[in-house]
Amino acid sequence: MPLDDPFDPPSETPGPSPRRGSTLRSPRSLNVSVTETVDVSEYRAMLQEKDGHAIGFSESPRDGRSTDATLHREARLKFSLAGSSPQGEEDTLEACRVLAQRLRLDDASWSDPEPASGQLDCVIRHSDQKRKVNIQVVRAIVDPSLWRMLNLTGAVSREIFVTEAVTAIKNAVELKASDRKIHSKDRCAITLVLDATRLPGLAFHDVVDRFRAVHGSWISELGFSAVWLVGPTSSLASRVDMPSLS
Repeated sequence: MPLDDPFDPPSETPGPSPRRGSTLRSPRSLNVSVTETVDVSEYRAMLQEKDGHAIGFSESPRDGRSTDATLHREARLKFSLAGSSPQGEEDTLEACRVLAQRLRLDDASWSDPEPASGQLDCVIRHSDQKRKVNIQVVRAIVDPSLWRMLNLTGAVSREIFVTEAVTAIKNAVELKASDRKIHSKDRCAITLVLDATRLPGLAFHDVVDRFRAVHGSWISELGFSAVWLVGPTSSLASRVDMPSLS
């Protein structure tokens, strides 16, 4: 606290401190030592588009895994994934985060996801406290051979037709769309998220459009509140539970 008398009077004894009563004063010299550690990491993600449609995506290692995907003219989708195989529900929360970012593009009042229990993996809440998105996540490709190869070799690369990608996505939906997994009476309160955060090519617009054209009516009849196909960025997150508009 401030003192009325000079800091270092030449001869007279300073007055007592108002708080402690002491006449002692602190030394004129004050040394301050500050140590700051900054960890620098580099992450790069690149989305390539043509006429508003994604045709390429690549990213540097994220959590030790990097991805790359390219859509060729012949409706062939080439993708690669390097690193360890994600274990269990390791990427579940990230897929929910991307969906939350996508929802906030339309309404900024949606929260970040919260882990949930039971049938649900995550919950995203609206600030009005009345709305929420209850989420169940499944990988967009459930074929175990893909993830087994990645786990064994540390890298996997495949080239498939867009129609094959559509079939793989349908297989993932069917895995959850059974009464043994999610009963039909419960689906109206659940949003199904197809996790393509490690397989961005599956979330390309041409794949989404093809899926809607072929399976949009079928998937809308399954009874889910919504079905989203979610890539690694909000620009690669699309609802697929509706027929194609074309």
